[in-house]
Amino acid sequence: MAVSITWSTTAGGSGITSVTHGTSVNGANTTAQQLFLRHDGANPITACAFYFAQKSGSYTGGATAADDFTELLAWGDEAAVDDFGGIQVNMDAEGSFSGGATWDMSESQKSSVDGYKFTARTGVADATGNAVVLSEKMSASMTTNGVIPAGVQDATFQIRVKVPTAEDTAGIRQFDQVLKFTYTS
Repeated sequence: MAVSITWSTTAGGSGITSVTHGTSVNGANTTAQQLFLRHDGANPITACAFYFAQKSGSYTGGATAADDFTELLAWGDEAAVDDFGGIQVNMDAEGSFSGGATWDMSESQKSSVDGYKFTARTGVADATGNAVVLSEKMSASMTTNGVIPAGVQDATFQIRVKVPTAEDTAGIRQFDQVLKFTYTS
């Protein structure tokens, strides 16, 4: 039996296929979007992890899907404060998504000390082989990293994009966020 995954903007809410992060000025973060995951399987889904990929399907950005993805990863790779940015994820729902404006990440510390937050970059969430395992802190019902039990309606995380201070190209950036998992019926 197949299992279906639903992404939504509210616990138990209607399914979504895309998220708009809005606009941001240089050196700022987009508004964090809170997303929820659930599945309809009778058994848990396991080995759950996130990664990012170039935008699939219809592309309406300002360059190309490949260029956007390369640029967003480069922002996460940067070691200079004015050039650092990129796709950031916070999986600490139980901790009220702590960490303030920085989520405890910077150009020199791209993942938080608590391990619940990360910036996508080369080697981290940039491909299926480098996917980041979902934290058990995404839901009180999740007791094991990478496992969403059957019936969980509130496995949640936040995602945002940090625009580097020195970014000189305005435009729309698009990317895919992918959930990989294992399900046994």
